[in-house]
Amino acid sequence: MSVFASEEELGPEELGTDELGPGERLTPAIVLVVTEDNRNTIVDEIRSRYGRDYSVVFTETAAAAIDTVKTLLAQEVPVALIVSELSAFEEDWDGSRLLHKMRYLVPTARRIALIPASKFGTSFDDLRGEISAGKYDTYLAIPQGQRDEEFHTAIVEYLSDWGWSVAAPEVAFIQIVTDGPSSELSAIRDFLDRMGMPVQIHSPESLAGRALLASVEGKAEFPILSRAGRPPLSRPTLAQVAESVYGSADSIPEGTVSDVVVLGAGPAGLAAAVYGASEGLSTTVLESGAIGGQAGTSSMIKNYLGFPGASPVCDWPSVPASRRAGSGPSSSAVAAPPASRWVPTITTSGWMTPRSAPAPS
Repeated sequence: MSVFASEEELGPEELGTDELGPGERLTPAIVLVVTEDNRNTIVDEIRSRYGRDYSVVFTETAAAAIDTVKTLLAQEVPVALIVSELSAFEEDWDGSRLLHKMRYLVPTARRIALIPASKFGTSFDDLRGEISAGKYDTYLAIPQGQRDEEFHTAIVEYLSDWGWSVAAPEVAFIQIVTDGPSSELSAIRDFLDRMGMPVQIHSPESLAGRALLASVEGKAEFPILSRAGRPPLSRPTLAQVAESVYGSADSIPEGTVSDVVVLGAGPAGLAAAVYGASEGLSTTVLESGAIGGQAGTSSMIKNYLGFPGASPVCDWPSVPASRRAGSGPSSSAVAAPPASRWVPTITTSGWMTPRSAPAPS
């Protein structure tokens, strides 16, 4: 859906909020602030790619953009992305100041500045300075034509970042049924959030909750965790959750030989695994906690393992193996039980294989 927002206030009919049925959620909005010269190019490019899943709202003045965002917030419409040209609009307003203002109106929205391609190479210092000052998240050249995939790659990455870190997930990797807050639930949510795993929480009385409860064999204890293709877990430990996501060392067939075994899936371990696999080496990573290590709690890491924008390392588990490891054999990660230490040993074939040993007392 695409809507032009003038100074007139947007109503529920224009936003589609008057047709919501029980249990339905509002469609997130993308707000575009464009000049007349580039309006058709920018609006058509965004609308054609994202109009099915987002309400695309565009304005031509800073005042209209601010009023539009306030209206969306008043209608409880989630604002996913704000895209503005850095041109001057009305008096005392340009794109940089407007995007900075939006940071305080809707802090969760991702903000992208657009500049003409002709100015792209001469504005680096100013653009980087404004990003450092928090005025916007990144900058892109105005699309040069249809299928500008570099432009859309950046748009998708920021929408994806908003989707898993702010919005309730549309497609969840893991389902959890719980009857209320608990220390176990908090620990599981923290573990999964650090790795960017989308989760949906259901009450026992909900339709999905009742279906999951019915699938549990034996006594059901909350929280109950379910992953597609795996049997549900009743009141699982973190080690069991990790094994459900990545598998365990016990799932590696006996006698399997790896060219490289990496102990620890922090930034250094992940880099070693990716580059080892990209060179054609079969690689196994052993990790006793959340993949990403300390970097899993850092929100702004640039150019890590080929991520062009600022991106948390915890995005790594959701990236396809083909992107992580090039065309060579993909690396695999397994969960090491926290109560074990991992001892690389030399087999008769001369290759390293992991074996667990009791943790020292």
